[in-house]
Amino acid sequence: MFKIIRGGCHTRHNQGFVMSRENGFPKYVILIVHSGGEFVIDGVSQNVPPHSAVIIAPNTPYRYQLTNGNYMDDWIHFETDNPELLPVCNRLFPIQNADMYTSLVRRLLWEQSYTEDSGLCQENTDAIFTVLLNHFKYDYSHQSESAAHVPYEEELRQLKLDMTSHVNGDYSIASCAEKLHISISYFQALYKRLFGISFQRDLINMRIDYAKTLLETSDLSVTDIAETCGYQTDVHFFRQFKEIAGTTPLRYRRKEG
Repeated sequence: MFKIIRGGCHTRHNQGFVMSRENGFPKYVILIVHSGGEFVIDGVSQNVPPHSAVIIAPNTPYRYQLTNGNYMDDWIHFETDNPELLPVCNRLFPIQNADMYTSLVRRLLWEQSYTEDSGLCQENTDAIFTVLLNHFKYDYSHQSESAAHVPYEEELRQLKLDMTSHVNGDYSIASCAEKLHISISYFQALYKRLFGISFQRDLINMRIDYAKTLLETSDLSVTDIAETCGYQTDVHFFRQFKEIAGTTPLRYRRKEG
């Protein structure tokens, strides 16, 4: 039903990054846009806020970039013999829980890389992809709810973008609330209302997701990764990593978890 060609999670590009395919791409493309950006899809231009998504149909011309700041997304190139299952193509829309989408993309890529039984891999891929598309359908049909105004929304989205781009920053609930000149309790309530997750849990998830990326793609020591992800001690990093990933950083790196 679905065939994953390749993909990536929390792929980061420096300021000035531009992706341009004048003739489109021969496969379907899913983009989970964490940073926002300037998009042109099939001739339609749109400034896209952080935490948006799109499924681009094969051979559809598209271009996107982020002029200010670092661009980041999750992406999948895929094929399907049931295109009628796709909710909508070539239309960007806001998503309510970007971290959930990242988890599903990561799981799909894991199945492709580490599930040895080909029949089981296909069954798992179809099941996870169906869940992903169901969330696409829900978020696309509830765009007006996602776009409902939240006080300090622009400031909160910028804060989340800063956190995503610099997970090792010294973020505290008190300091973030102070920057917005609001109380701690009000800040926490607004953040959860806008993003569907508490500030502290969101920050932890970002740091652990980045740690996973570094474990998969770098030769940095676990201690260096902990520091890069904003942890003061290895013990704190190990505890939170195992709580979320279900295994230790070293075992995750060896794919033994």
